[in-house]
Amino acid sequence: MTHPLSAPAPGGDDENRKGATGSSGSSRAFGDGGASGRPSGTGTDYTGSGGKTELVRLIRQLESIEIRTDRDLYRYARLLRAIGMELSLRVQMDADWIAALLSQYKGRWYTFGAESRVRARLVAGHLKQGARAAEVLGMAGIKTYAAFQRHFVKPEIEAQKKQRTSKDGGFTITEADGNKKGGRAA
Repeated sequence: MTHPLSAPAPGGDDENRKGATGSSGSSRAFGDGGASGRPSGTGTDYTGSGGKTELVRLIRQLESIEIRTDRDLYRYARLLRAIGMELSLRVQMDADWIAALLSQYKGRWYTFGAESRVRARLVAGHLKQGARAAEVLGMAGIKTYAAFQRHFVKPEIEAQKKQRTSKDGGFTITEADGNKKGGRAA
């Protein structure tokens, strides 16, 4: 019987990868729990597709932005939202995977594995909380741009409209010369 922590990586191509012990062709193990002096999963890519994740590319784009115009702020907010969504989905899926993996551990014979399932949910709950934090990160980017629009752009547009109406000779109410009551406005 295999140990529950030696399950294959999620969505991985087990036959084409090297195992954690370095022998080719063996099953992809999660790791030895750090017994070899190297943390489990170090240097591996668990993206499911076997390729690079979009997260790295998005973070590089975010780092390259210099905010000088409103369009830069818009790009920054959109990238922050995309990073938050990507990170949230990834961490949520990893939390579910870890919960399923840890719940397979049998534990003591008299608990029939129920204790392990409860403990697995507790461990995965921390990652789920992190996924919710990543969602908040993504929403913060969108809220930042919305606040910029509300506090800077909208008042500027309204101020320009007010200047246009008075300069363009639009309808204005003026006081008539003298103390004429009921007369026509000049």
